[in-house]
Amino acid sequence: MYLHAIPLVLLVVGWTLATRDCGRCIPLEDLVPPALGILLETSEISLAIAFHNGTTSHLGSIAGSPEYQDLMFRFQKESKGGQLQDPWNNCNRKADSRAEVGFLPKSLILMLERVTPNWLSQYVDFPPRPPAKAQNLSGEDTDALYGTIQALLDLKKSADNSTSRKIGVVIPEWFTDWQACKLFDAVDLTGKSVQSFETYPESAFTAFGYPLCQVDSEWMPCPAPGRIMTLNYALDALTAAMTQTPFGGYTSLKYDTTTAFGHDRLSQKFQGDEEAASQAMVAWIDVVLEKHKPHKVILVGKMTRDPVFQRAVSESKVSALIVPNPAGIELENAVALGAARLTKDKLESYGMDCIEDDECEKIRRKADELSGSSGFTDRAYDFARTEL
Repeated sequence: MYLHAIPLVLLVVGWTLATRDCGRCIPLEDLVPPALGILLETSEISLAIAFHNGTTSHLGSIAGSPEYQDLMFRFQKESKGGQLQDPWNNCNRKADSRAEVGFLPKSLILMLERVTPNWLSQYVDFPPRPPAKAQNLSGEDTDALYGTIQALLDLKKSADNSTSRKIGVVIPEWFTDWQACKLFDAVDLTGKSVQSFETYPESAFTAFGYPLCQVDSEWMPCPAPGRIMTLNYALDALTAAMTQTPFGGYTSLKYDTTTAFGHDRLSQKFQGDEEAASQAMVAWIDVVLEKHKPHKVILVGKMTRDPVFQRAVSESKVSALIVPNPAGIELENAVALGAARLTKDKLESYGMDCIEDDECEKIRRKADELSGSSGFTDRAYDFARTEL
């Protein structure tokens, strides 16, 4: 019976913390420079950028080197279905102190995990348990990652790109902490740093222009957790990835995924019989929806406009859950764009509700002045780096 009081308690706690001072200002070096978003896939990587003025741009994609592709396929095999747990601690990295702060302390969320009934856990995505012992990965792994990431940065080099320092990365759902350690090292070699790891669903949802809190749950209205899913149709696989929107300011790295044959395998299996291929897809999609029970679904990936896939979507139950795309975002670019936007937003926010003082607002006005309407300049970065 006391569970009915949970929404009221959270509301009171959130309001109380929302009226407190932020304590420290966000520095110009976080406000002014743009942030980058990188999507790592098994055969290619994509790059996007997000600016202080709210604009984003997809900079492009390149195929991974043979070494990169071999590495990613080996990583997938070695991970054995593993996922990120706590890469910052396990890789001896210091996360941004604002990244783990929400209207509920992380310690309180961990306590709630222990006392929450099992039926409620399906709606609340609690922090994962610590992973097992680290793997031993070679320096060649870092080199393979670095080579492709640096090639992408060089190919799409610009004044904005070259002076961006922080990167948000979307990685395959099977990536483990110990593989992420090599990714940290590889990005360091480019002169940049990993600011955050983002999920497919939250990145795509953000790219479409929807605040994450617009997905409601059954037990508490927005901004409580909601189940959002991406259907990613590519040449090598059709993947449904489901996660939950943040709970108490805590963003989980957990994925729930289901994978089926991609475009190439389906074409080979059904030998041009589009009707049979479409019906097989319909059956798979409906099973996935029953398993994960998402509130909203976003279509992403290069093969999303394939006629067979489009037909399957229209004839399956997922058609009623598709998130509109009012901004006309290219579906193959959505995840990288959203990762850049999420990373930039995190750099510019406190991770909690609070009231900025006059000095903090003055710094924000200076960032607006330096960034202008076109994004970012070398002058702005030099000012942010030297004046604070």
